[in-house]
Amino acid sequence: MKNIDFLKHRVLQVMGTLTFFSVIVFSIFRQWPIVLSLILGFVFSALILSQLMQAQVVVLRQSNRSLYFKYFLLRLFYYIVPCSLGFYYYSLFNFPVLLLMLFANQGCYIIFMLIRSLKKIHIDK
Repeated sequence: MKNIDFLKHRVLQVMGTLTFFSVIVFSIFRQWPIVLSLILGFVFSALILSQLMQAQVVVLRQSNRSLYFKYFLLRLFYYIVPCSLGFYYYSLFNFPVLLLMLFANQGCYIIFMLIRSLKKIHIDK
């Protein structure tokens, strides 16, 4: 559990820093739809990542695969809410930026896991 908490904290720290500086840069240029999309995407992406990691822990501890489907549906709901907001208020949000941000934390998580696995392989040789 410590390892997963560390990874979640590290991913959110890196992506939060990148998002923060991106928000500042786009605020200077007064690109408000991009700023709002970055913030909304990061918030929901953080929720999705936290829920994904929680689902992994619960499914592995309880060995109950049927629980994973419930967590999957909840994650779909977390994707639907910002996408619906982006479509409904299309003038307030930049939809491509919103989609990019929704998947940014998961992409960063995959990169961290890949680097960690490569280091482990290198150490084992």
